[in-house]
This record gives sequence, structure tokens and C-alpha cells, in this order.
Amino acid sequence: MPGNSAGDFKVRMGRRQRTGVILTATPIGGRRSANSGALNVAPGQVVEFKIGSVLRQSTAMVHDP
Repeated sequence: MPGNSAGDFKVRMGRRQRTGVILTATPIGGRRSANSGALNVAPGQVVEFKIGSVLRQSTAMVHDP
């Protein structure tokens, strides 16, 4: 996705998914990446992953819709 934009993605998880979900964003041509860390997500929940202009300031949160 281009900078300063937002997108919605649906992820199908297996029934037996027991590990956390980790989201990673890597800028085009970049050497570093933003990582959400392990997130425990239940079916139907929403993950907001906001990538900061300074990657270490990126945030992720899980909530109900």
C-alpha cells in the first residue's frame, strides 16, 4: 500500500490456531520493519496496526468490531 493510506484485510485462521498473530510492515526499499509483536486474536476481532513514520513508534491493538 502507498504511504498515508489505509486498507482492510481479512485473514482466515485455522480452527486450531493457538499461537499469536504477528504482523510485519516493511517499507519499499527499507532495511527495517515494524512488527506488531504476538497478538492473541479471537474470531471476529479486529486488529489495528498503525505504522508510524518512525517505525519503532508503530502500534497494534486488538478489539471487538
